[in-house]
Amino acid sequence: MTARVRTMSLFKPVYLDQRIALAPTEFRAAADGLDDFLVKKIRKNLEGQCCTHGYVRPGSTQILARSMGQAEHGRFTGDFLFNCKVKVMCLLPTADQIVTGRILKMNKLGGYALIVDDGQLREAMRILLPRDMHRDNLEFDNLQVGQGVKIRLLKSRFQANDAFIQAVGTYEGAEPSADAKGEEEAKAEAADMLKPAVAPTEPAAAAEEEEQEEEVEAGGESKVPEEEGAGESKVPE
Repeated sequence: MTARVRTMSLFKPVYLDQRIALAPTEFRAAADGLDDFLVKKIRKNLEGQCCTHGYVRPGSTQILARSMGQAEHGRFTGDFLFNCKVKVMCLLPTADQIVTGRILKMNKLGGYALIVDDGQLREAMRILLPRDMHRDNLEFDNLQVGQGVKIRLLKSRFQANDAFIQAVGTYEGAEPSADAKGEEEAKAEAADMLKPAVAPTEPAAAAEEEEQEEEVEAGGESKVPEEEGAGESKVPE
């Protein structure tokens, strides 16, 4: 009888104490719904990144209780402070945890996967599957981009405000339920997930190209008067 591997839940509830400042310029926007406005401010500061408790899942913030608000003393800013009891869903991986993922990239170094939670591909954790740990494993060598897999986590690390958790794991078998629907979907997902890593360099490159074009145009315009001037000077001779 084979032992059944139980997949642990990825996100767990975490309760935090947050102190939110409401500026005088925000009073009008918060008048229609104060709780909703405070939730939006908390989501902007917490969700989609790592905190001390792990990666905070987007859209999971809830305010369980809050104070009535008190004017800030001593600084004369006019801000009102609200002490909130907040519930968020966090991902905090542990060693030997079995997670479901999807292959994002394969190369000579090994595989690169993202976790799948509730059938959705999430950027919460990026997992490296080193090829050195899968020697003589034909099943691992035949993995394709977009294929669903089971992964055993070995080690992970993150810091506050990181965009995702970095982890190292080993391939434990295929997971057809996490497969991408088609080759085009797999390529599109890979492009979208890898885009944040290279996006900051694109505006700089575009700016450099525009500057080069302006220099070329400016150089072309400056040369025309020089040639005309040279032709005019030769006429009297």
